[in-house]
Amino acid sequence: MRLLDLVREGVAERVNRGQPPTSLLVLTNAGQDPLDDAVVAQVLTGLVERENIAVARTDEISTELEARPSLRRSVPAVLGLGPVESLIDEAVRSRSTCDLDMAAELARVFVATAPYMRALDVLERHSFSVLTGPPEMGKTAIARMIGLAQLTAGWQVHECAHPDDVFRAYEREREQVFIADDAFGSTEYSPDSAERWARELDRILARMDERHWLLWTSRPAPLRAGLRRVHRERGLERFPQPGDVLVDASYLATWEKALILFRHAKAAHLAEPVVGFVKTEGVRVVGHPYFTPERIRRFVADTLPNVDVARRSDADALVDAALREPTRAMTASLRALGAEHRDLLVAMLDAHGASINQRELAAAVRRHHDGGLSRPPAELFDRLADHFLKVSDVAVRWVHPSWRDLVIDDLASDPDRRRRFVSRCGLDGLALAISTQGGRRGARVFPLLLQDADWDVAADRVWQLVPNLDHPELARLLRVLGSATAWARDAKSKRESENLALAALDLTAQRFEGETFPLEVLDAWVETAGTLEYAPPVPRLARTWADLLPAVPIAAGSPRELERVDDWLRLAQLLERYDPEQLAEFGFPDRYSETIDAMLSAAREVRADPQHADLEPLLARALERLRQLIPEPRSWDAETVLVELCARHVETEPEFSQVTAPLLDPDLSVARILSDLG
Repeated sequence: MRLLDLVREGVAERVNRGQPPTSLLVLTNAGQDPLDDAVVAQVLTGLVERENIAVARTDEISTELEARPSLRRSVPAVLGLGPVESLIDEAVRSRSTCDLDMAAELARVFVATAPYMRALDVLERHSFSVLTGPPEMGKTAIARMIGLAQLTAGWQVHECAHPDDVFRAYEREREQVFIADDAFGSTEYSPDSAERWARELDRILARMDERHWLLWTSRPAPLRAGLRRVHRERGLERFPQPGDVLVDASYLATWEKALILFRHAKAAHLAEPVVGFVKTEGVRVVGHPYFTPERIRRFVADTLPNVDVARRSDADALVDAALREPTRAMTASLRALGAEHRDLLVAMLDAHGASINQRELAAAVRRHHDGGLSRPPAELFDRLADHFLKVSDVAVRWVHPSWRDLVIDDLASDPDRRRRFVSRCGLDGLALAISTQGGRRGARVFPLLLQDADWDVAADRVWQLVPNLDHPELARLLRVLGSATAWARDAKSKRESENLALAALDLTAQRFEGETFPLEVLDAWVETAGTLEYAPPVPRLARTWADLLPAVPIAAGSPRELERVDDWLRLAQLLERYDPEQLAEFGFPDRYSETIDAMLSAAREVRADPQHADLEPLLARALERLRQLIPEPRSWDAETVLVELCARHVETEPEFSQVTAPLLDPDLSVARILSDLG
């Protein structure tokens, strides 16, 4: 029989993973199934002890669920199997202020994840739990499901938007759950709301006990501030530490994500071809970097019914678009921000890297915000933490990639704001403005340069930045401009991006005219020039050539002198490729036989002295350049030292060791879960 086969397979899988079960409970809704404890025990002889095996059927399960509220809390999915109203006392329901219909609908698809179980444990120990994490990760869903389970146990449930709601609803003799959603609702963002709850936290916690629970969806910072005040004024004895009550809802295991997809797909009653599509694409959906429970809900409800599974490429694009697209709640939340907080998020676009130093971000905020700030930058970061941003002691990053995309789209939609941004931005902001292949689908091109006036502002900013950037930043700017010209997709953007690049190249050449041209900037200069239809000539580099020419003799034990040798040959290589006439004017190589002989002499000394072993890689790189520039060493006796040092130290492809696969393949777990869709 199929059920018995499933039991046998499940136990065998645990045994094969080295995790044999010590007990087994089989739950079945097959009322006529002859499966009983004895049959299961016979099949599992030697795997599970007979006395540790039990089988429960529909009537037994129903009886237990009705009698045991703790079971309903532990397995809240059962609340979605039938009309939950039959388990709720009408008087309790009438005195509650929760959205029962929404909670009952949620029960049909809810998965009791590790954060849910952790929140229950914290409530049972402290009567107070704070659910934190990014938007769309299920904080409110966890709170509502705990509330629904307690509602079936006779507890009142109150959803509170303000601390006063708690005080009004509180009854000492009643069992009550209070759910506080402090600011991050689906349509607005109010940083002050969290602080308001924090200010009242001591009064609220004084009312919490084993018959009164508080679930707060919040950020860690307001909680810490509130508890510090409580500890300072009332002592540490009764009130928990922040770490004792914080539950991060964002950490979901692969199998939990797969169950979330499974529950939504099962409840949607999808057509058979679409079910097959979910099974096939499930691993990719669950592993998508933009996965959130809310996006899976939207994906199943809005996208899957419209998927043409016969056109797989189109279907794949729909999956990616559905998971990357910001939700309406995110858009509304962003638009509800005040100017100061929106400017902070805009400043995030003008800072480098995924994790941004707080000092650098503070400087960017001051560039992009008119007037003074109402609070220190660190406090502003904190007030956006966990909803928009992840904030550590030193760095700030986006809490989810979608927020960055959404802020870019919002900025691009307003001509005045996008031009103000470009006129004030640093290198990173300009790189965004002229970026290509960005966005949720890799199709975003020149996102902030949509009209002629935008390009004019960008040109002005290039003129301002080039003279002031340090050498690595200037090299990066040139490469960004070169990439933009290479990827421009229409005649107008091609023309405008080439004009920007030409301006930057000309300004860079003027900046270093008569000076030593930094090689890292020169490399970027010639690369960018090579992307243009009409490349400008390489700058005159006589001063640079003279400054880099090594002095003879070359000290074998001097890293600085050997680096100078390497730089000189690097310049020679660059000129050989991009301006061989200028290299010939310098008389290379014939005019520099003495320098080359000195270099080879230094190489022999390095090879012969073990104390100089750490210099061998540097010298070998320089010798390899020389060999590429002069394939035949001519009159000097160089072949031996070139071959030996280059063979010993020129980089080769790394070898990769075998990596043992994990005992349990997450992809297999996803496929196993989704196989039960039918």
